Amino acid sequence: MGPPILPGPQIAGMAQQRRSRGDEGRTWCPSLKVLAHYRHWLYERSLETLRSRRPRKEGARMYRFPSLLTKPRWHRWLLRASKAHGFCWLLALILLALLTVFLLLRPTPSSLARGNSFETCSTVLPRDRPRFCTGTDPIVEGCSLDAQTVNEVSMRWGTRAVGLAQVRHSPLCNTYWGRGFSFLHGASISVYLPDLGTGAKASYLSTTSQVYSNMVYAFVPTVTIEIIVGPAQVIATTIPGVHPTG
Repeated sequence: MGPPILPGPQIAGMAQQRRSRGDEGRTWCPSLKVLAHYRHWLYERSLETLRSRRPRKEGARMYRFPSLLTKPRWHRWLLRASKAHGFCWLLALILLALLTVFLLLRPTPSSLARGNSFETCSTVLPRDRPRFCTGTDPIVEGCSLDAQTVNEVSMRWGTRAVGLAQVRHSPLCNTYWGRGFSFLHGASISVYLPDLGTGAKASYLSTTSQVYSNMVYAFVPTVTIEIIVGPAQVIATTIPGVHPTG
């Protein structure tokens, strides 16, 4: 004797009972056993329908139920797929865990670590400061926090004071840089450090009333401040540096 037949309305009633018990938030999916019963019920109904029908005309089409519901071999594949589905999730979690451990334990290349480091002139060891400090911005590198003016010269146009040229020093970083101020409205001002060469790191032009240069490490550089009044009028002041001997 075959398994008890669960007609379609009874399966729908089972789903309604689950919803009435408060399972509305979860998706109800019939088990493979229930699907087998439902397949058997559809198969019996189809046989009854075919027996009760009159002989069909030549060339007429008969309605066929989906093979997924009428052929038992498809239910065996569904059972295997259900088991394989859980196994695949377990395998995926294991592979993800192994990949995470590999990425955490893999040593970082030294060149990549140096390129992605957040070290600045104010935080590195003294032996690395020449590389981190020379030609860099004093504000970005954190050296302007304890900076002080060690030399200052007034810039004059005739008898009129039009600006200031300064040499700044950071005891924390042991670096020096130049800074200039302009008292003329609308005039540009530039700074130049010959000790940094002739490239973009050595000079800077500002259209505001003040300007500062990049840093040099461990010695006082020569600082030149220029106030550009017009196309043919430049007011320049140079503060000599103190270069290391030997």
